[in-house]
Amino acid sequence: MNKLLAAVTAAALMLSVGAAYAAEANGTIKAIDAAKKTVTLEDGVVFALPASVDAAKLKVGEAVKITFETKDKKNMASSVVAK
Repeated sequence: MNKLLAAVTAAALMLSVGAAYAAEANGTIKAIDAAKKTVTLEDGVVFALPASVDAAKLKVGEAVKITFETKDKKNMASSVVAK
């Protein structure tokens, strides 16, 4: 019984740690820097875009939802979805 409880506790801890790093931001695009592969929302927060996101398809003034993680004090987007 103790081994089962330990396994369940460990699994729950791993799931909660993985989920703690992913975050979402909703906002309107203020600026796009295709050369640097970054997008800035109206609140001034800058997100680095992954290779899977084509910066040329994004538009200033477009409402988006960005899923991201913060690594080395940089917001690294994993997805950008128009709303």
